[in-house]
Amino acid sequence: MSWHTSAVLIGVDRSGDVPAFLEELGFPGAVYLRSVDFEEATGLGDFGSALTVAVATVDGWTALWGPILVADQEALLRASELGPALTLIMEGASDTYGFELFRDGAKVRGRLEQAGQIIYDEGEPLSEELEVVDDPADWETRLFDLMGRVAVPIERLSEVEYDLYELP
Repeated sequence: MSWHTSAVLIGVDRSGDVPAFLEELGFPGAVYLRSVDFEEATGLGDFGSALTVAVATVDGWTALWGPILVADQEALLRASELGPALTLIMEGASDTYGFELFRDGAKVRGRLEQAGQIIYDEGEPLSEELEVVDDPADWETRLFDLMGRVAVPIERLSEVEYDLYELP
């Protein structure tokens, strides 16, 4: 099974006003639907045709999961002034995998590959990136390992309930 999801993780607890936070990231008009588990939050569940985002706070990080989340770059730069921001995309159907990391108001690293071809590669490789399993055939494991090193381990993210929001 392959993953078909994306994530934005920000090293700040923004659970106080999630709709306002989503608007800051470029997702205005979010409406709360219900609570979901990690499997549903990461896109394995069925939400029909609605565009949704699932949000939880884990170990001081606010985690957003959705089908294809493309947060506003300027908003991510601003958010990273308060704490690191990591974006991930995992699309097994097209063999597309990538991430971006923002720290202290700047993008420090970005990489995107599709079917083994580098589409985008910006910044010097992170020390955490160099430590992850280097198996080009298993980008999903590599991204989850990297996420655990720079943000929150997948095991912790999978233990909590998420609030599901519908986006207009």
